[in-house]
Amino acid sequence: MSDRYIADRFLPDKAIDLVDEAAAKLKMEMTSKPSALDEVDRRVVQLEMEKLSLQKAAPTDKGAASRLGLISSEIDKLKTKQQELTAKWETERDEMSKVQRLR
Repeated sequence: MSDRYIADRFLPDKAIDLVDEAAAKLKMEMTSKPSALDEVDRRVVQLEMEKLSLQKAAPTDKGAASRLGLISSEIDKLKTKQQELTAKWETERDEMSKVQRLR
């Protein structure tokens, strides 16, 4: 595998580079928001924007009023999922911080 990705180096430099790349990738994954959580966040924002626009039309449009109810329930479900994912991510991040402090 190292031959494929690092062609201009030889052992032991090649091995050190591979370990360095793996550690950098792990650090990026731990400090950045997980993709599942990011998708939920984006969907919540999208639905909240749609909810705001429907609130203006709801008094005169029955379809908008029914859609508004559906959006509100979906937002509630997504926010619950968002809180669960955030708690899990923060727990994992805190555990990694503890391991790093031990070094």
